[in-house]
Amino acid sequence: PNPSPLFEAGFDSKYLASANATGNIYVCGNTGGPPILYQIPINAGTMGTVVAGPVLSNATTGCSPVTDISNPNATGGTTEWIFASAQASGLGNSCASGGCVMNFENTPWLPSHGYTVGQQVLDTHFQVQTCRTAGTSRATTPAWSTTVGASTADNTVRWVNQGPQAAAHGTWLASHAYALATSIIDSNGNIQVVTTAGTSKAGAHPAWATTINTITADNTVRWRNTGLPATASLAAAGGTGGIIIDNIVGSGTLAGASQVYFSTQSNQVCGSTGTGGCAVQASQSALQ
Repeated sequence: PNPSPLFEAGFDSKYLASANATGNIYVCGNTGGPPILYQIPINAGTMGTVVAGPVLSNATTGCSPVTDISNPNATGGTTEWIFASAQASGLGNSCASGGCVMNFENTPWLPSHGYTVGQQVLDTHFQVQTCRTAGTSRATTPAWSTTVGASTADNTVRWVNQGPQAAAHGTWLASHAYALATSIIDSNGNIQVVTTAGTSKAGAHPAWATTINTITADNTVRWRNTGLPATASLAAAGGTGGIIIDNIVGSGTLAGASQVYFSTQSNQVCGSTGTGGCAVQASQSALQ
């Protein structure tokens, strides 16, 4: 039998900026099962315990090389993303169960750093933490709360846990039983997480709270707003090859700046130029 392919991994900005090889490396794989994005912490050149992140597909299929990019000129402040794809049955909201390329925000937490409301970091548990109260972080990493919807105190900053990084989020359903820590994407594009389990109201969705950390009452369910989703996706037939970047120019500085580029591994409609394996250009932040 043919051996399973080995896909190139990506180091994060923390590792690349460190003086002693400390940070994280991200890799996609899972021989014999659906592809998973893994985080491997590295401390002074020594690899630590592997942390399993989001599942990228609901099928046993191939993955892709992983690309990491930190953009200091991103809207809202420095933001880092990892990019990877699944060759089939991708779970991204924009992929309709075909091949799919996805990004995941993995901005590392920084000590003694000023944070504004809405900024997000990826904690040491592969969970997304959203800033709910602006301030300056402490000198050492806080003890992150692993409870979805709960808060972490970080000097004068306060974070709310959005939950594990995920490729997709469901939408609200009427008269539906929701368990604690379930997350959905609401009609405003924010992630709402269940802090009190129960059954949602009949008819139309509730009037969602738009302020981060604010509660929405929904019959017997209570939802907490944890900010924008920390992922985006784009259909890519057969998945992608390596994903490359052009630059980290700020929005509005130069047309077509801060993009990613990749080729699809199977045929699809290529804009107005026909059908085949497509060379694709998309934004780093939203894959649009």
